[in-house]
Amino acid sequence: MARLRRRYRHPFLTETIEVNDNRVLNGMVVTFLYSAPKIYDPKPNVFVLNYTKDLLYGINLNYLPTSQVNDLIRRVIPIAGPVTENRVQANSRYGRFEMSSRYTPSAVDGKFLWDRVKINQKIKEAHRTYKRSNMTAVEIRNIDFTQLGVVPDEN
Repeated sequence: MARLRRRYRHPFLTETIEVNDNRVLNGMVVTFLYSAPKIYDPKPNVFVLNYTKDLLYGINLNYLPTSQVNDLIRRVIPIAGPVTENRVQANSRYGRFEMSSRYTPSAVDGKFLWDRVKINQKIKEAHRTYKRSNMTAVEIRNIDFTQLGVVPDEN
């Protein structure tokens, strides 16, 4: 796999919200400190596709330019609509894409979504797997959908 060198920041990812790492849901964007050998991005912003007991599978948005992220989001919205919620009882409401989770059963899971959004090489290269044992200081990155021109559902 090609090694990505540039890291991007995205203005639609606003404040961080503290959360216990056991409360992360598919469809969130999370950030955390990651310590493992030979890593390039020690504080990724990851769009969570699947969160298991041991691993987090997702797309590291830091590796994608804004145009690619906007294209990714345009493909995600018709499949997994945007919502603003607080199902995990965090300190405040947060935005996420409504995917299958322990609170919201759905036919849209991480594999289903990934098969529909891996549209180009850059997005494929931004796909990552993280060991939860190497993750600390997990926080939700709130998605400001209004900056993306989208009105989310309220849950």
